[in-house]
Amino acid sequence: PRPRVLSLDGLAPPCVGGHWLPDMKLASGCIDALGDKGGCPARIITWDDISKADPDILVISPCSASPSRTLDEMHLVARQPEFWKLRCVRNGDIYIIDYGCFSRPGPRLVEGVEMMAALFRSI
Repeated sequence: PRPRVLSLDGLAPPCVGGHWLPDMKLASGCIDALGDKGGCPARIITWDDISKADPDILVISPCSASPSRTLDEMHLVARQPEFWKLRCVRNGDIYIIDYGCFSRPGPRLVEGVEMMAALFRSI
């Protein structure tokens, strides 16, 4: 089965990106953990939504934030008790990825798909 990926575009509150992100997950060999389809809008979700999805993989890629800034803001996620119960957290399948790989139409989107496919191949 394809790994189920949840990607967070915002941390507090948690927000998932829509638009082409579900299609990128599919092209990389995964599926969207929330069942979102390409073309859907970005939306705010709850930690209950995240817990129920219990993704195999968590991608943390906040909008307009560099990976170093995201690392500095991980306390916003880590302070949630539900975070520590997730399968992906217990298995160490959490990735902080530069938002630029997902945010602008063009060649970087292809790089984003290739990166996800390479990272998640063995999961």
